[in-house]
Amino acid sequence: MGEHYENWLNKRCAELEQECSKLRNAIITHRSQKADDRCIEDDDKLYEALGDGIKCDRRVGSKKEMLHNCDRFIENRCEEGGWPTYAELEEKIKLCQVVINYLYYHSDYELVHESGCKEINGMECKCYWGEKINKCLEGCTEVWFS
Repeated sequence: MGEHYENWLNKRCAELEQECSKLRNAIITHRSQKADDRCIEDDDKLYEALGDGIKCDRRVGSKKEMLHNCDRFIENRCEEGGWPTYAELEEKIKLCQVVINYLYYHSDYELVHESGCKEINGMECKCYWGEKINKCLEGCTEVWFS
């Protein structure tokens, strides 16, 4: 293989890396939008990242089916619906982090290295605390989040 081919190959690899980065950023941006933050224009931006000129298909099918899907979405995803909203889920995550931090802080153990832990003041090694924290969180979530 000659120098010309190697230069072409390096250039093509750089172009593909750039395209991959552009697509990845478009997907990350689209995914990071939550619930009412996203609109149909955001779908257009995602499709534009492909660069093939094909726009988002806005056709929704029959009016009856679309309205049924809207009703189902509202019932399942909106506040007071069958599922928690993303804001409610984020609040639960914050509370879980507080509980976990509290439990770790008060557990009185120390991680020595990956292969094991040492006891401090007669406490069990850290390896078992993860299971205990998970069990505690399972119990807490039933009380706090139901």
